[in-house]
Amino acid sequence: MTSGMQSATRLRLSAPRLLRAPGPSAPTVVAIWCYLAFSAFVGVLGMQQGRWYGVIAVALTPLAFQWRDRPMRLALLLIAGGIILRLTFYGLLDADGLAISQGALHAVLEGANPYGHGYAESIPPGAPFVYGPLALITSAGGAWVELAAGIVTMALMAWLRSWIALAVYAAAPLAATMTMSGTNDVLPGLLIAAGLLALRAERAPAAAVLLAAAAAVKPYALAWYPGVIALGGVGAAVTLVVATGLLWSPLLLWGPATFLRSVDMARAFHQTQENALDLPQARVLAAIPFVAGFFSRSWLAAVLLGTAVFVIVLFFDRWASMSYWLAVAPILLIAGEETIVKLWAQRTRSAQGNQTAT
Repeated sequence: MTSGMQSATRLRLSAPRLLRAPGPSAPTVVAIWCYLAFSAFVGVLGMQQGRWYGVIAVALTPLAFQWRDRPMRLALLLIAGGIILRLTFYGLLDADGLAISQGALHAVLEGANPYGHGYAESIPPGAPFVYGPLALITSAGGAWVELAAGIVTMALMAWLRSWIALAVYAAAPLAATMTMSGTNDVLPGLLIAAGLLALRAERAPAAAVLLAAAAAVKPYALAWYPGVIALGGVGAAVTLVVATGLLWSPLLLWGPATFLRSVDMARAFHQTQENALDLPQARVLAAIPFVAGFFSRSWLAAVLLGTAVFVIVLFFDRWASMSYWLAVAPILLIAGEETIVKLWAQRTRSAQGNQTAT
């Protein structure tokens, strides 16, 4: 084999999976139908708010069917549709996560402590800043940072060939309507998904850094720490401790007690039950999957146990935001699709084997 042919072979084998033409597949067709259903629903919601251009995303569907065997084109089309749907709802819904973080950033720039007091930017006024120090920086770009995180999340799904996950995430009502609302859960969702996927790829240090960054934006990412330690070993544990310590080091200046005061203020602030089960005492049950996470023997177990902790802690409380689901949706969609496709393939092979035997 000539050196030119060898180079071409290495390039082909190392190319991202997205660039290798797979031909039409059942998941691809299912994905396009999912995209059509969700985008049509979200497009109608947009029209009810006077935003007609959401229908452009729906109009892309025939082209998606035409390109169902062209992975790069299909990926770009679904991502474009997701962007259009998100822009349709820009400024229509009010979530205050980013607004509170920006208020806290202004407080820091003025020399004040971001923790331990309420902010007029919240809806209603008076909610404290209960996020990690990194959220002060990531909030500076506002909703456009969340949109960028959503785009990267969709690109990650495309690279993995998680077509159904991509279609659902691109057009599902919660993701499409809330991404540009002022929520700050899309970026943590990207970091959590990227970290757990790095863990599966046996890149434990990268996984630890990504999860630590996610927790420094929204502390609920701590739910997946046990799984990273279980599968990543001592190196991952050390990296988690070091990265978390560095990212939370500003608390040494502001005082850990002020952060805890913000947490107590947040509990008192949300007096009305909303989007949660209102069983705060039952949140102690989260200790079971949290401890079990340290004994994870598979990547899927680590994902699901962390998700269980996430759900119990947040949604057994008195109040929760529906946008919290944006943090866990990417990794659940990816893991769920891969599990279903794998089981379906095993069932198909088994059926074919039985037919051959008879």
